[in-house]
Amino acid sequence: MKNVTHLSMSIALICILSHCIINTQDDLFIEDTHVDNFLHSTWLDQVQFQTTRSKATPEDIASLLIDIGALSLLQANIYRKTNPMNVRNVLDYPIHIPIKYSPASWITNITLFYNHTNRNFFTRTSDAISSYLGVCDPKLLEFLSNDVLEEVIRNELPNFNLDPLDVMPLFKNMTIQERRIGIMFHGMKRFPNNARFRFMFPVLYVENNFWLTEDEQRAVEARFGKDPNKDAFADEFLISDKVGVGDLRLSYDTPIIDKSFFHLRAGVYATIPVSFAFKRGLKGSYFKKREQQKPFDFVALFCNAQGTPAEKQAATQEGIDFFTNAIKHLSANVIERPLGNNGHLGLGAYIRYKSYARTFIKRRWAENVTFNSHIAFEILTPAQHRRFYIEKSDQSEFEALGLDQDIDTIKERIENSPAYAQQVLTFFSVQMTEKFFPFALKSSIWPGCIFKWTSKAHYEGERWGVEAGLDTWVQAREKIYNISIPSTVPQDLNIAIARRPFGYQWKLFGSIFLKNKHNEDNWLVSISSDYTIAHTGIGGDYTIALVFERHF
Repeated sequence: MKNVTHLSMSIALICILSHCIINTQDDLFIEDTHVDNFLHSTWLDQVQFQTTRSKATPEDIASLLIDIGALSLLQANIYRKTNPMNVRNVLDYPIHIPIKYSPASWITNITLFYNHTNRNFFTRTSDAISSYLGVCDPKLLEFLSNDVLEEVIRNELPNFNLDPLDVMPLFKNMTIQERRIGIMFHGMKRFPNNARFRFMFPVLYVENNFWLTEDEQRAVEARFGKDPNKDAFADEFLISDKVGVGDLRLSYDTPIIDKSFFHLRAGVYATIPVSFAFKRGLKGSYFKKREQQKPFDFVALFCNAQGTPAEKQAATQEGIDFFTNAIKHLSANVIERPLGNNGHLGLGAYIRYKSYARTFIKRRWAENVTFNSHIAFEILTPAQHRRFYIEKSDQSEFEALGLDQDIDTIKERIENSPAYAQQVLTFFSVQMTEKFFPFALKSSIWPGCIFKWTSKAHYEGERWGVEAGLDTWVQAREKIYNISIPSTVPQDLNIAIARRPFGYQWKLFGSIFLKNKHNEDNWLVSISSDYTIAHTGIGGDYTIALVFERHF
C-alpha cells in the first residue's frame, strides 16, 4: 500500500466510540475528554503526512480501509432492532377511574399525577440497549481489535489509553427513562334514564432520556473522568421533552342489569387523537426523523485532512457531525415519544359491573364493601408514520464487489484498478452511512387492539374510604404495510425488526380518600398510586396522584 497516514481513518473509530459513550448522572451526559480533545485540537496540524495532497488517491484510501478492518465494521449489526418503544396512553391508567359513582347529575374530577418508568423495554424481553444496538457485536469488536487500528491509536494518540473492548461492555446495560407529569381532567353527566356520558383529557409534560445506574455511572467515570460540559451535550442530544395536551376520550354507557345485589353496564368509547405539543425542547431537544443522511465522504475527508488549516478543521467537523447526527437519528426513534396515541383513532366497547360483599358476607362491615370491574376492548385505526428500516442482508453486495475474498486479493485488485478502488470507496461510504442511519420511510402502521381489565375492592365509611385492585393492560403486536420505498433505497428491508413488540402490564393500585358530604354537593380528596408487578414489551412504571372529585 502507498504511504498514507492512518490518522484520518481513526475518525471512523471516534464515531463508533462516541456513539456508544453515553452516560448520565441525573440524566446528564459525560463526554470522553480524550476523544473530545482529540477532535477539537490541532491534531491534524501535528501529523506529518508522508504524501502530498495529490497522492491521496482512491486506491490509497480504499486500501487503508481494508487494512484497518473496515470490512468487519460494515458487517457488524449496528442496529439489531429499529422499532420505537411501546407507550401506554395515560388515559388507560387505573388511577384515572373515578373514586366512586353516585346518583349525582354531574361528577367532575381533576387528578394531579406523576408517572415514572425507570427502564423502558427496547424489545419484548430486554430493557438494555445491547438488545437494540450491537454495542458488543462480534464484528464490531473484531474491527476495534484490528492490529493496524490499534497501532494507529498507539502511534497517533499516545494519551488515548482506553481499550475499546473493555469500554463497550460499560454501556451494554444502558436504558431509557421516562417521566410524565400532568393534570387529568374528567367529567361525567348522568341522564334521567341512568345513562352516563364521560370525557377525559390530560395536559402533561413528557421527558425521556438515556440512563445508566449509579454503579454504571461510577464505572464510566472511573474510565473517562467527569466532564464539566456534560449538561449542554445531554440537553442537545440525549434528552427529549415536551409539554402539551393528550388525546380526548369520550364514552357512553347504559344499564343492562340493575339489581340490588348486582349492576351491569355496557358502553362504547372513542379515543380521539387530538394530542399536540405547546412547546418542545424545554430542557432537552426535539428530534425529527430524517429520511436520508448524506453519505460519509472518505475522499473529501482525506483531501481536507491534507489541506489548509481551514480544510483540516472541516475534516474534523465532518467526523463530529457524523457522530452527533447518528445520535440524533437514534434519539428520534427511541426517546422522541408522542403525547397520546400518535394520531391513531381508538374505537372501543366496555362493560362495568358492581357487586356487594353483603350478598355473601352477613356482617355489618360488609355493607360498605363493593367489588367493581371494568373490562374494555379497543381497536386503534391505522395511521401513517416514518418508521426506521435496515436492509435484510447486504452479503450479496459484498460478494458482487469481491469483498468476500481474502484481504490480499482485494488489496491487489484495488491497487491495480482505480475504477475498482472507486467502487469500493463508494460502497464503503454508502454502507457506513446506512449502518448508522437507518432509512426513515413513510409507512402505514396498524397498532392492533388493546385489552384492559381493572378490578378493585372498595370500602367506604362515613368520612373516609380505601380501595385496592389489580389492573391488566395488553397491547397486540402492530402490523406494517404500504411502505414508501424510493428507488435509491434497498428493496429488501427487514420489516420484522421494525415492528413494536407485543406488550402487557399487570399493576397493583389503590387509594385512600376523605369525604366532605353535603346534601347535594359532595367532595372527595384522594391519594392514589399504582405499581407494575409484571410486564413484557414495555417498561415497568409507577404512578402517584392527588385526586379532587366533586359530585353535584
